[in-house]
This record gives sequence, structure tokens and C-alpha cells, in this order.
Amino acid sequence: MSVSGKMIARYRKMRHISQGELAARLSEYGIRIAGKTVSNWEHDISSPNVDIFMHVCRILEIPDLYEEYFGDNPHNLLAQLNPAGKKKALDYLQLLIESGQYKKDQQAAATAGKEDWEEKREEENASEKVLPISSRRKIRFFPTLPVSAGPGEFLEDTGYEMIELDNIPRGADFVVRIHGDSMLPDFEDGQRVFVHQTRTLNNGEIGIFAVDGSGYIKKLSYNKDGVSLVSLNSEKYDPIPVLPDSFFMVFGRVIGVVPSH
Repeated sequence: MSVSGKMIARYRKMRHISQGELAARLSEYGIRIAGKTVSNWEHDISSPNVDIFMHVCRILEIPDLYEEYFGDNPHNLLAQLNPAGKKKALDYLQLLIESGQYKKDQQAAATAGKEDWEEKREEENASEKVLPISSRRKIRFFPTLPVSAGPGEFLEDTGYEMIELDNIPRGADFVVRIHGDSMLPDFEDGQRVFVHQTRTLNNGEIGIFAVDGSGYIKKLSYNKDGVSLVSLNSEKYDPIPVLPDSFFMVFGRVIGVVPSH
């Protein structure tokens, strides 16, 4: 069973929701499926597309997809606490909310314009282009994470190890190994790359993707004809189309190559 299938089954049972009830809840968002479809997801017969999957996560109250796929989320401080510590932290957060002094301004958030989002995006991109820092630190390395630069491999192994590297770029969250030659000449078979965790990429950026159970390092391309994942070695490999009913997910942006020594 894939990570997504096991996750849907586990959280559905945890929330005491039947397959039929989940299908009914999805209909509230205009998604019409049968209970049998949920069963197919959970048994890897089929997979929901990314839009449906996000609604499933919302209904089942799945809090952290990064943690489900990769383990502890380094950006989630609560994940580093034991149950007692989490309870104390959440109790304190509740006190801050009830005080009214630190509550988010919902109206301001709702009226935030596209210019604000684009400005924030430019700042994020700028921070990711900063030269590597020289300090040595640990980072997660997925030696068998099936990021494929060839025919594709199944995203079932979420094991990782902590490795120490010099000059890790700012924004790098984990390292993965490339398999295959579809991203030549920029990326070679066996190379390791730094990845910044993000769920969104701009057109033309190179990232780590999942499409229908297979993982890839590719260049994102979208136009009036749809979305596709493009190989740099385009003479040998055709683009991979992302269909409306495909299970599609972005895991991160490739921001550099680990130097070989």
C-alpha cells in the first residue's frame, strides 16, 4: 500500500468515518465519487488527483503531509516535542488566542492582494539564491527516495539518514539521489541534490514531483495545453503529462548539487 493509501485509511478509521461517509463529505465540495472509489485509493487500485487529495486531507484533518511522507517536519516545532510537551505548547497558544492581543487579523489576511503574495514570493526566491553558508551541519538524506531521472520509481520508501555536509545552501531542507540520465547535462546519474521543501513551483523551475505513484526530478512546464514534467535530455525522453485525474504532488525545488569529493 502506498503512503497516500495507507494515510487515507489510517486517518479515516481514526476519525471514525466510513468510506461512504467520506465520499458523501467530498460531495459537499462538488466532488462526486462512490464509496468504492475510496476503497480503491486505500488498496492502490487508483489514486485521487491533487485537488481531491487536498480535500480528503481537509476532511480527515491530516495536519502535516511533510511528516507523513518524510518523517519529523523540521519546520514544525511541535513535532520535536513529546505528547506532554505538545499539550503544554498548545495550551499556551490557546491562551495567546483568547487574550485577543495576538490573534490573526482575518480581514487583513482575506484582503491581501496579489501584489503582496508576489512580493513575498520574490523574497523567498531571493533568499534561496544566497550563496552557500560555510558552516557544517546535518541534513536529511534520502538514499533510496525514488526520485527518478529515468522511467520513474514508486514512492514507498520514506527512510532517511542524517548526514553532515559543508556549504549547505540556505533553504535546503533535505538531499536526494538522482537515478537515470533524463536530466543530462545538468544532473548526472548518482548525483545528490539539495531540495527546498515547497508545494508550489513557478513555470520552468526544476523540482521533485510525484505523479501517479512515481517520483521524478523534472522541469515543470505549464501552458494552455496543460501541465507536464519535462526532461532536460529531451531528445531521449518525452514530457510526462499531468492529466486532470492524475495524482500529482510537488515535494520541493532543486536548489543545488551536492559537490562530489
